Amino acid sequence: MKLRSLVTCLMVGTGILIGACGADDGEGEGLPTDAGKKSDSRGATCEPNCGSTTLDGSPVEGDGDSDEDDAGDEDDAGDEEKDAGTVIKDAGIKDASIPVKDSGPPVVSCGTTSTCSGGLAPTLVAADATKTGKAPAFSVNGTTSKWVSILAKETNTGLAAASMKLSLYLDVEGSKAFDLYLYSDFDSDPKKLCKTKPAKEDTNVTSAAVGHISHEWGEAGAVASNGYDDTRTVRVEVRAKSATCEGAKWTLDIYGGTLTK
Repeated sequence: MKLRSLVTCLMVGTGILIGACGADDGEGEGLPTDAGKKSDSRGATCEPNCGSTTLDGSPVEGDGDSDEDDAGDEDDAGDEEKDAGTVIKDAGIKDASIPVKDSGPPVVSCGTTSTCSGGLAPTLVAADATKTGKAPAFSVNGTTSKWVSILAKETNTGLAAASMKLSLYLDVEGSKAFDLYLYSDFDSDPKKLCKTKPAKEDTNVTSAAVGHISHEWGEAGAVASNGYDDTRTVRVEVRAKSATCEGAKWTLDIYGGTLTK
C-alpha cells in the first residue's frame, strides 16, 4: 500500500495533481482529517485546486469569483436594466406631460415705420372741384399707426372763387382706439409743416362712431379768385391710442372738394 502511494506521488511529472498523494482507493492511511483539502501558503485550508500545479508546474487558475460575487453581478446588471427602463419611461412620461404653453395671439406693435417728414409719396387730390356722389378720391387701410401724404391740388384757375377743401373719414374696427390728425400750412415744406400743431383733429375714434375731419382754405367765402395757387401738401396721421394693436383695423377715406348729392 505504501509502495502504491509512493508511485502515485512520483507521477507528478505526468500531470497528476500533488493533492492525490496519500490517497489509495479510499484508504486513509497517512491521510489528514480534511481529506482532499489543502492549505495555502498562509496555512489556510482550501479546496483541492488550491495551490495545485499543472504539468509545467504553473498553478491552476480559477475564475477568481465566488458564487456570491456572480450573484451580485447579476443583481447589478438587473438594476442597470431596470434603471435604464425607468429613465426611458420617465422621459416618455415627462415629454408627454409637459404642457404646451399657449402664448396667445402675436403681439402687434402700434408703432409706425413712416414719419411726418419722411419721404412719403403724396396722392393727388383735386381739392377745389365739386363732386357728385360719395366715392372718395382714395382710401388707405391700416392696422397700426400710420402717416399719409396728400397733394391737394387747385384745379380752378378762373376768376370765379372755389375754396380748397378736404374731408377725411376714419372707420375703426375692433376694440382699439385711434386719433386722427391733419397738418396743413401755407408753407408745404415738410420740415416746417411737421413742426406745426395739427390744423384739425378728431381723437379717441373707436368702432362706435366714424371719425371725421373737414379742412378748408383758399378762397373760402370769397366771390372772386385770390390770384394765388392754393395747392399744398397735407399730412394726415392715424395714431393708435395704445401700445399694441392686436385685432385692430381701420380705413381712412379722403374726399377732395365740395360734395353734393
